[in-house]
Amino acid sequence: MNNLTLRVIIFLYIFTLISCSSDHSSEEQNIDTTPPEINLEIAGFGKNSTDPIIVGHSIDLNPNTTDNEGIKSVTIFLNNEVVAQSNTPPFNFTIDLSSYTSKVADLTKYKEYVLKVVVVDINDNSSEVEQIIYIDNDLPSISNVTIENGTILNGDENIVTFNAYDEQGIKEVSAMVDNSSIVVAETETGFTLDLNTLNSADGEHSLVIIAEDFAENITSYQVDFISDNTGPELIVEGIMDDIILGEKTIISTSLSDEFSEISGFKISVGDSLVKEFENFDELNFEFDPESYAVGEYELIFEASDSVGNISQINVPIKIKRLLMIIDIKEDYLPSNYPATQLFYLASDINGKVLDFAKGENNSIVKLYSEREFSLEEEFMLTLMEISGYLNGPQSGEMFTISNLKRNIHNTYTLKTRKQNPNYKITTDFKLTGMDPCAQNLTCYGPGYNIFYSHSGDEDIQIRTFDHLGDPTLSSDKIYLFLEFSCFDQYKYLAFDNPLPEDIETNISVSDFIDEGIQNSSVEFSNVGLVDIDIKGYDSLEDYRTNNGYSIFDDLKSTFYHPGPVNYFWLDVFQEYKFKIVSDDFAVIGRGLPETYYEVPDWSVDHLLNDKTIQYTIDSGEHTVGKTIIQRYANQYEGQFEWIFVFDSQKTQEITIPEIPEELKDYQLYNHMQNRDFMLYQSQITKYDGIETYDEYLEKIILPNKSYQSFGDKMTAKYRVHENASNAFIIDDFFMYRILY
Repeated sequence: MNNLTLRVIIFLYIFTLISCSSDHSSEEQNIDTTPPEINLEIAGFGKNSTDPIIVGHSIDLNPNTTDNEGIKSVTIFLNNEVVAQSNTPPFNFTIDLSSYTSKVADLTKYKEYVLKVVVVDINDNSSEVEQIIYIDNDLPSISNVTIENGTILNGDENIVTFNAYDEQGIKEVSAMVDNSSIVVAETETGFTLDLNTLNSADGEHSLVIIAEDFAENITSYQVDFISDNTGPELIVEGIMDDIILGEKTIISTSLSDEFSEISGFKISVGDSLVKEFENFDELNFEFDPESYAVGEYELIFEASDSVGNISQINVPIKIKRLLMIIDIKEDYLPSNYPATQLFYLASDINGKVLDFAKGENNSIVKLYSEREFSLEEEFMLTLMEISGYLNGPQSGEMFTISNLKRNIHNTYTLKTRKQNPNYKITTDFKLTGMDPCAQNLTCYGPGYNIFYSHSGDEDIQIRTFDHLGDPTLSSDKIYLFLEFSCFDQYKYLAFDNPLPEDIETNISVSDFIDEGIQNSSVEFSNVGLVDIDIKGYDSLEDYRTNNGYSIFDDLKSTFYHPGPVNYFWLDVFQEYKFKIVSDDFAVIGRGLPETYYEVPDWSVDHLLNDKTIQYTIDSGEHTVGKTIIQRYANQYEGQFEWIFVFDSQKTQEITIPEIPEELKDYQLYNHMQNRDFMLYQSQITKYDGIETYDEYLEKIILPNKSYQSFGDKMTAKYRVHENASNAFIIDDFFMYRILY
């Protein structure tokens, strides 16, 4: 190696050493030795607090660090124990202090804790700040709350008082009802709030009271209460608005309250207390309108609960005097009476209208008096059945019951009518041998009857059907009776029912037999036309229901031949019924007629004076009077018949009831206005086993039953119209009544 080369190498080495020495000296001159700055911010206390602070169960820290080169880490110490650390900004911390002891042993001073924040920059320069803290983990207390769970409140003022306490002081007290804030007021003795339940629906609600101390410790106190601003649920059954009350009425009431206890219930009529209840389980109440004058009232039902809520129902009512209840059974008016209307009229003894109503099948009709009507005052009930159309011929049958008293005779029952069906099986017979001596065919019984011309015609028809619509009531036999008047004989033919299909329909007078035919006689103390009707029955039950066979029916006279009158009967039956009219005397009874009848010395006379029927009636054993007035039919109008029944022992006159304006479009109205009626017949009657007229009403008329259903003998005397040839027995009913 030459010198030059050596010198170059030495130069380069020295230069390198100088350069390296110069670079190291520059780096040492740029090293960061400045620690980070810390502006510690504790939530709720501001920045860089120097005095000890009281914190709660947690603390929020924001170190607010700055450094020229950047922060490497922030570490939080509590009494030199690391409680939090972060290497990533933002450096915000929430430190849980709930597990730290708040007080020292004597429980009067706070335990001191040193909170230290250490910040290290990227050059490992560090800064730290310390803060003395007192940890307060003792929650505020809420006590002496004057409302309990389940308390029932109502109204707009329900003051609740309570106390809130904390040793370091209460920062704030608040309250909420169902998450809605309400006002809390501080007083000298504590706190108050008002629960206005009018702002809440009825039911359960939640009150939450919140107390916060300066350490942000929060205590809440929850109590559930019930808001009840509604009175008991009140249900009234048995009456409705504007109901007419004329009889004792059971009013059923039920009470319930979802939240409170029922404390009271009373019923009033207007301002007058009717009844106050102590037991709320049984609230049925019988209201008696007889305790009040007639008129319009308000029936008030009032219930209260234990918190003072009141429920009230006011029912307007009308009090009248009930005269009669008419119970119309189903199908009382059969479907084959489409043009027949039912009307019911109550009248006073002067004929003035008290009440009027239209009737329907299967309904209840009640007739009232709007004026005071004493229990002793009498009235009349008129039942009307008017058939036909307003623009065509009409007919009517009226039935008036007199001498009624309310609360004694209060229900009239119209039972379902039993009628023979329109459908009949007809069998034609040819009867030969008829002559003036062989006449008066009789053929009528349960489920059969006869049709012939009564003029000697040989053609007859026997018609069979289900008796009263019930096949079980039809007889097993059909009897065809024939009177031989010239020979004073009576014979018959008997057929099976139903008639056999192969029956011989060509019959002769000579085929009739007299086996079992008995001939008897009856005599009367008077003379005149005598009508004798004999029926036979298979049993006593059939007799009571009048389900019998017509055996004999003939009209004779004793005017010119006084003495016994013969009649015939067939001895195959268990029971018999006779009906005899002799001039102005009639007798109907069970069994066969007696051999002699002394006609009672009763007498009845009548006179139609304008619209009043006047009577002259002798005393006697009779109890019931009956009268018929009629208007005969013509080619334009049908017949009208009006029956009156009355107490024959005390009645001297009957005023025919006025026809109400509601019927002015019916022909009956004009007939009565024009007095187009004729007084046809009056009758006074004795029923064996019935001692008074009231008993007659109760046993026969009002229940719509026949006397035959329980009685055995009826006797009557008549006064007939001067143009009438003989009397007929006035029945206890009008139209077609059932007989049992």
